[in-house]
Amino acid sequence: MTVSVPTTAKAARFFTPIAGVLPSGVVTTNTFDTAVGTYSNITTALWNSGQFNTQGQQWEAVNGSDASAGARNAATPRTDASNSNNHFMHITEFEFLFTGTQFEVKFNATTSYDMQIWIEWGGQMWRVQNDPLAGTTSGIVYRRITFASPYHGRIRAHLGGGIFIGVVSEQSAIIKPSPNRLFGICDGDSYADGLGLKQASGRSYWTAGLCDFLFERTGIVWARRAQGGTGFFNNGSGTITDDTPNSANSTRFFSASRKAWITGSGPSGVSDFSDKPLFYLLNGTWNDGSRSGATGLATGPMATRALACYQWIRSQDQWCSIVHVSPEPYNGGGSAGAENGPPTAGNAHDLNRQEQVAAIAQVPKATYINTFGPTSPWWSGSGSAGSPTTSQQADLIGVDGMHPTYHGYDYYAGMIANELGQIRVPVARARRLV
Repeated sequence: MTVSVPTTAKAARFFTPIAGVLPSGVVTTNTFDTAVGTYSNITTALWNSGQFNTQGQQWEAVNGSDASAGARNAATPRTDASNSNNHFMHITEFEFLFTGTQFEVKFNATTSYDMQIWIEWGGQMWRVQNDPLAGTTSGIVYRRITFASPYHGRIRAHLGGGIFIGVVSEQSAIIKPSPNRLFGICDGDSYADGLGLKQASGRSYWTAGLCDFLFERTGIVWARRAQGGTGFFNNGSGTITDDTPNSANSTRFFSASRKAWITGSGPSGVSDFSDKPLFYLLNGTWNDGSRSGATGLATGPMATRALACYQWIRSQDQWCSIVHVSPEPYNGGGSAGAENGPPTAGNAHDLNRQEQVAAIAQVPKATYINTFGPTSPWWSGSGSAGSPTTSQQADLIGVDGMHPTYHGYDYYAGMIANELGQIRVPVARARRLV
């Protein structure tokens, strides 16, 4: 009898979502402290010790001559003059296998930081607490986790607003890199950037953004390659038709510098494609609008540029699935048909969407996720921060008037994860064989 083995399957078959919040009693201490805990024989596994899995990260030493000063995730070529080596500090992620009873994540904190930790228990990953733990005390800070009994399993941490130094434990404890997870590349605009997302008030965290919630829904670790404010025709400072950077070295989607970072010019020196991404997820964007000059034709300027970008991804990797998420259905309060108005047939964002749909249809293993509508947008209404109270958008968007809150990102990532799960992917890639 011949047995037929499928070559593709729905991606959801390979997802490993987190189980929820860790049951009480497993962990007895879960706090931030400015003083290190009590140990009989203390040791610190520094960030560069080789004891952590750093999939998708671009760790860069703060002080090249002193590893104990820590490292930041320089996820893109974007710069920040306030940092010692001029690169912008994105969310730091790492994972490790831990055997012991207590550890502490040591970091140099800014005046606004938070961290989410997931712990393996019963073969599944759990949040150690529901929301990320947040703090405002700057300087050296320790995130202390103490177990009720000797523990062995995976630990995963996402840190925003701090420079990672290392993990403190007893010398008798064992810290080793955890096995690689399913991997993806997340590119796009500020909705995917991971920085600039924390609202001034309300329920919002650095480590509760798109990539964080996508990890929770899918178990996929994402290389964060997005740059806020950018688009196919926008470098974060305005209309652009080439790779000219703005003052912070942000550039348009798929500029030479962004492609180079993805393919190995970043601090890690490793191409993201070498880690066998299951998805290349491109988010948005609302930032292009009328800048593209789109007319809705399959040969229009947005279609031409988007097709070249999709084809570049395919030239780098024949196995990963390309997924483009449409411009967000954001309503800036303008009238119907206006660029800053609600999702409307024929407005600038809809014309961009039409041309992107036409372009992606020409590329194999590529999918378009339509959040914009205009007939069935993922949310409706206008406003932000709960005002007006009848608006779906206002329930999802924070006080900055543009970006989602914790609740908004949970919803947005959940919807994207549902769509990703329905995409048929090569089984060999999902099993990381090719």
